[in-house]
Amino acid sequence: MRNPVLQKFERRAAKAGSLLCVGLDPEFERIPKRFHRYKLPLFEFSKWIIEQTAEFAAAYKPNTAFFESRGSLGWRELEATAELLRAQYPEWLTICAYQSRLCEGHLRRAGV
Repeated sequence: MRNPVLQKFERRAAKAGSLLCVGLDPEFERIPKRFHRYKLPLFEFSKWIIEQTAEFAAAYKPNTAFFESRGSLGWRELEATAELLRAQYPEWLTICAYQSRLCEGHLRRAGV
């Protein structure tokens, strides 16, 4: 029996004609200032990225390290992003709990 996660990715990739996996790595200090006015700015920025790339993407990969650097607010932003993907983009594969902390300057700046 084939892996259902892989099957989901393959179906979406075929439909999109692309293997693109969009990384959601929002760094608060570097997102456009227009998103700072929102209650959940990382969510709003991630939502905008998703909306701009949905037709081309086969998968999304939120990096939890960027969200967790904002404490409990960041976890709410990550949860809102995951809920958006589940509700509005159910055929896209979402890779959850991805964490990258390997000597990346932007993560060091964020204190992660």
